[in-house]
Amino acid sequence: MGGVAACFFLVLLFLDLRRGHPNTFSVFYYAAKALVAGGDIYKSRPPGSDRAEYVYPPLFALLVVPLAHFKVATATRIWTVVDALLTLLALAMGARETTRRFQLPRSQAVLWVIAAGGLLLGMGEFKTELGTSQTDTLVLASFVLALSTLDRQPVLCGMAVGFSANIKYQTLIVLPYLLLTRRWRAAFSTAVSSAGFALLPGLLIGFARNAQFLHEALGGLGGFASIHSKGAASTVPLTWIRSISLTSAMARVLDRCMINPNRAFLLAPLVACGFLALAWLLYRRNRLSMAPLASAVVRSGSRLESLVAVEWAGLMVAWLVFGPEVSRRHMYVLLLMHMLAVGMLFKVRGRQRMLLIAGMLIGQAGLRMPAGSGDIGTFFNWVGGASWTLLIYYAALLSACCSWVGSRRGRELRPALQTRVGKDAMAGVLDHSAPLDLSAGA
Repeated sequence: MGGVAACFFLVLLFLDLRRGHPNTFSVFYYAAKALVAGGDIYKSRPPGSDRAEYVYPPLFALLVVPLAHFKVATATRIWTVVDALLTLLALAMGARETTRRFQLPRSQAVLWVIAAGGLLLGMGEFKTELGTSQTDTLVLASFVLALSTLDRQPVLCGMAVGFSANIKYQTLIVLPYLLLTRRWRAAFSTAVSSAGFALLPGLLIGFARNAQFLHEALGGLGGFASIHSKGAASTVPLTWIRSISLTSAMARVLDRCMINPNRAFLLAPLVACGFLALAWLLYRRNRLSMAPLASAVVRSGSRLESLVAVEWAGLMVAWLVFGPEVSRRHMYVLLLMHMLAVGMLFKVRGRQRMLLIAGMLIGQAGLRMPAGSGDIGTFFNWVGGASWTLLIYYAALLSACCSWVGSRRGRELRPALQTRVGKDAMAGVLDHSAPLDLSAGA
């Protein structure tokens, strides 16, 4: 498996480096040139383009400034190599973290299987990411680093999230999770780092100009809800046909029914609540509490660490499924979830393994469905089919993880309960239908 994944990786990299024309990286390239020349990055556009396309925070334009001294084709090839290296870094960190949290042997063979399996499951999205030289590689690497340092180095975790938030705003979905799980240091570091990275370009271009750019960038977010402001970044409407999120799909349905599409922002949370109800049932069925897993509860070496990792991947799923503008290439960030799913296959047996495999196949079918190819492909994309199948895939992974963690809970609590309250009380607690309280220890 490792050899196959490596061959695919190298072939795709070779083909993209041979490309003789720039791709969408030119949007970032000309934004960086505008930054150096004193222009407005949100008014910049590649030659021949009919509209401004740079919508990111000013930090990424600053990062691309060194490449603006090359020709656009050369700069694109350099960034393609950077994308490939960031992917390898994310795979290496993700495979190592998966083996640790799922208590797998830390052998080179296992690491290769997890990394290669994750890459093969996300090969289509990796191909698109590499072929367009986009920014999702930075987001993925930051997310994996944040997970790896979540409870061991919370300040570094927050810095990783703060950096990624200045590449993609949606990654700030992590902040409520950190607050709910009482990871105060990581949450504080996230808030401070997000502000710090947002202000960083001011050192080069001046803080007044940087503040204007931030105002334009944030103003562009209103474009998703058809709220336009002067000078705001040019974002696509919520009903954009290439967006495969459920929020956009609902907006298209509402628009077809002559109803304000912005009401999708009210309907999407209902679907999210329905999925949370399903997750609650999965936790309860395995006698687990859905109370946020605080760092004080999750000890190193506990199976609960695997559940935290799956919840962390769930934050990425929530961003993709319910975000206002999500294209298929954004699914590249699911490489982390793919690695967790491969690691989970080592730990579950029987019915749970079959359900997980079925979920993975359904997720792959949704991602591989041709977008806009014929009536079926067009309709599948129009209703956000890839997001629906992603929810099924994630539900299967969460179910498998809850089953594996729950199967251990009784055995872990038995000695402690035996010491504290005796066999009769212990039997009463273990046989009770209510979920177990995770605060009792890992």
